[in-house]
Amino acid sequence: TTAAAADAEAAEAAAAVADEPLVLPPAVAKLSEPLAVVLARMWGTAETHFRNGACKVFRALREERALVSIHLMDVRVQFDDFLRRPDDKQPKLSAFLQAFNSLPEDMRFDDNTKAELHLRSEELRHDLWLETEEREAAARARLVAIRGDGWLEQRLASLERNFSFLIQLEMDRFNTSLNMLLDYNSALTGDAPEGMLEELAVEGGGDDAAGDKKSGKKGGKDDKKTKKGSAGPADGTPGRSALPVDVLSYVLGGGGDVKEKGGKKADKKKDKKDKKGKGDGRETPGSDAGGGDDNITAVAAEATTALAQWLPEAFLPPAAEDGAEAGPSGLHEAIWVQAALATSRIGRLTAKGGVARMLLRSDVGVVYDELDQWIGTRIGEELSVCERVIDLSQQAVEDQVALTSDWVIDDGVTLTINPSRVLLEPPPTPPTPVVVPLDARTLNNVQLEGLHTSLQSASAAEMGYAATADEAALSVGSLSGLLMRAAAADTELPKEWCAQADTQFARVCELLDPDDTGFVLVSKAMSFFANSGAGSDWAW
Repeated sequence: TTAAAADAEAAEAAAAVADEPLVLPPAVAKLSEPLAVVLARMWGTAETHFRNGACKVFRALREERALVSIHLMDVRVQFDDFLRRPDDKQPKLSAFLQAFNSLPEDMRFDDNTKAELHLRSEELRHDLWLETEEREAAARARLVAIRGDGWLEQRLASLERNFSFLIQLEMDRFNTSLNMLLDYNSALTGDAPEGMLEELAVEGGGDDAAGDKKSGKKGGKDDKKTKKGSAGPADGTPGRSALPVDVLSYVLGGGGDVKEKGGKKADKKKDKKDKKGKGDGRETPGSDAGGGDDNITAVAAEATTALAQWLPEAFLPPAAEDGAEAGPSGLHEAIWVQAALATSRIGRLTAKGGVARMLLRSDVGVVYDELDQWIGTRIGEELSVCERVIDLSQQAVEDQVALTSDWVIDDGVTLTINPSRVLLEPPPTPPTPVVVPLDARTLNNVQLEGLHTSLQSASAAEMGYAATADEAALSVGSLSGLLMRAAAADTELPKEWCAQADTQFARVCELLDPDDTGFVLVSKAMSFFANSGAGSDWAW
């Protein structure tokens, strides 16, 4: 019964509601068409400005990345070429080899000579090490010059300008949004967004403009000093300026108070550097000159400060009238949201800019550290070659031998021993031994020459002087005795001649002296002996 009663009451209530007339909410005022067109164009212009500016910054960042990559590659290639540049080790090594091989072979066994050669090896080691150390000092000086050439600072400054421009774009967008909201609210409510005209930050505005020109100028100057940079009146009524806050002055050195503050701070820092002796452009390697201060953070702080006056803590709604409860209007909430969004985006840009700075420094630092490692590796290889040269030369001293092959230091880090190039002249080729054929019956050339010398000596002894070849003669007895003495030897006469008896040699003398004069010409005797071979009529 209770459920049925409840259903009946619900049905009666629904019927009563259906019979009541429909009441619509009050119509909301709309913008006039000309103002709507102006606001739409304003927003389109703001979007175009933001998009074009962001595209330019992104293109600049990509170009910066390419420039950094190309520069670091060029630095690595040029530094590698510098480390591999030619040196003077080879002339010193060639002079040492020439002096080492100039000693006679017999002197290499002497202890004093060995000590002298060891001393020359140590002198060569000193010269090679000294040149290598000079090359290391030159390489490290070049690395210091690369670190301190200001390139990294220029790239950091360019990076900071790009991110600062993005922050400026955010300020431009917020300023446009703020003006549109104020214009929209003014069109709906009919209230002037600026408040009182004298609250505008315009020199000579308000009542002062209608007064005396001189007093107007003075008043304008006073207002400029007191109200410059104010974005709204002191009572919380929103005010505005045609231009957004210029936050790029911290990086680009623009005008206004920002320039004065930044300029004074920069001058103070410069004076401090000059006092320390570091302001003459000779920065230490890896210093932060020209890009060490985090300008992105400074620009972001200025932008955040400008936006803070539009956050709920600073931009308060007007006080309620007649004791009504105060509450934020739609305008205040919209401005709060835009200010909060701009602050958040600027914070993200600041974080990304810091990461980009850190990555740039890290990449450049890795390359510089790599160059430093290259120096250590290259110098170690060069010193290793020097020590190998000394070890081989000292081993040659102990082995008491000359260094016959040529040594070449190739590319400064490789010792090549060229066996095809001999430093010492080879010893003269020994004469080819003359093998004289032996004949048992015929005198060979050596025997004929020896016999002729013996006959000439015997003729000179008998005649008392050395006669000419045609006049030289000797007695038959001397000839017979000479032949007998030659036959007694092993090689002065043929083997068959040595085996003959005395009577056979006497027969030879008779043939040479058919007229029995007792003397025989030497020339006639030599002619007989030369023709007494197998083809002659003579026979024993």
